Amino acid sequence: MPVSGWCCAEFAFIAGMQGQYFVCVTGNGVGGGVARVFAAQFQRPAIFLGDAGSHFVGTCWRCCRDGTFYRPGEQTHLPVLIPLLVLAVPLLIW
Repeated sequence: MPVSGWCCAEFAFIAGMQGQYFVCVTGNGVGGGVARVFAAQFQRPAIFLGDAGSHFVGTCWRCCRDGTFYRPGEQTHLPVLIPLLVLAVPLLIW
């Protein structure tokens, strides 16, 4: 779960730098929700993310990626490179 929060925060930061504020708010919201679920695990594990929650977080990652890096009519490699780099950070740490 900390990996999900970290990636959502990275997507939100990059979207905010590019001026895409809706994607920034979405990334911050999902990252905050994931962080709250993770924090609740230390007190008394009563909240579990489960399959539906992990699918929702993955779908939000995809929406953040598509909304942040897609530019119609512009030839760029950012839609492919930046999500790979953002999601490669947790894989390298793990």
